[in-house]
Order: sequence, then structure tokens, then C-alpha cells
Amino acid sequence: MPAWPEISSSLYGVWRLARRDPGGMNYLNLSVDGFWQSFFAALLAAPAYVIILLVQRASTAEEATWLPDISSYLLGWICWPLLALVVTRMLNLSQNFIPYIIAYNWANVLHINFLLPIAIITHGGVMPDGMAVVLSLLATLAVLLYMWWVARVALGATTGVAIGFVILDVLLGFLLSRGTDALFS
Repeated sequence: MPAWPEISSSLYGVWRLARRDPGGMNYLNLSVDGFWQSFFAALLAAPAYVIILLVQRASTAEEATWLPDISSYLLGWICWPLLALVVTRMLNLSQNFIPYIIAYNWANVLHINFLLPIAIITHGGVMPDGMAVVLSLLATLAVLLYMWWVARVALGATTGVAIGFVILDVLLGFLLSRGTDALFS
């Protein structure tokens, strides 16, 4: 588990990245040790993720088990780095794999917590359904742009390569979600 100064520095770094400041990378521990410690971000993001699931479930009448969602969440933290490792090697970007995963992991804390109030607003009946859909789409677009920026800066990649990483990440998330739904239903 990383010490509090590293956690706060990392979160500050990804906040700076969210503000389109590439200097945010300077606040991350970009060592191999920092790579492993960045997976602590999964624990930091988990409460917001669970609350989002609760809010989404409260707005629907269907009963659902937690196992597919939790499995998909955990598998995402394992499978994406493995896929990213393969892709960075194929693209001769492997020297930036560790910084990318470190930034990506910590950025997930920020993006999941950003989506929490959006989920509460859109699923809580605070606004008309049409406006809720628009807000959800805008929030999703903001997260995708943020993750594109993280990929572009941390990988030192072109716009197209960074877009490709975001698309692969979204596709993997979709496949994990559908796969765990099918497995546990």
C-alpha cells in the first residue's frame, strides 16, 4: 500500500492531467514500485463504483446480483494492463508502459469519482430523462477525452495511437461486462 504522500501526490498529478497539464506526470511515482502501488487506486475507486451501482439499481425494478459487476471491475484492473503491455510492445512504446499504467490507474480514481455525482443526478430523478441522457453522454465524452489525454501524454503517443488505446479500453470493458453477465446469469 502506498503511503499517504504518494497517494495525494498521484491524485494531484492526475488532477493536473485532467486540466491538460502534462506536468502532472511529474507528481506520479513512475518507478516499478510505483507501478505496483498504483493498483491501490482500485481500492480508492471502489466505494464510488459501488455507490454508482447502487444508484443505478435503485432506479430500475430488476433484481441483479453483484457478482458480474464486481468481477468485471476486478478483471478490468488485471486485463487492461496485460492488453496494454502487448499493444505497447507491438507499437514500440514499451518504454512508456509503466508510466502509462501508473497514470491510467490513478486517473481511474478521478474519473470514477467524477461519474458518481453524474449517476446520482441522472438516476435520481433530479432532471427529466432527456436531459439526464444528454448529461450522461457529455460526462462519458469528458471521461473518454480525459483518458485519451492520459494515454497521449503518458505514452508519448500520437493522437491516433491514444485514440486507439481508449477504443481498446472501452471494448475490453464491454467484453468483460458482457462476459461476466453471461457467466453469472
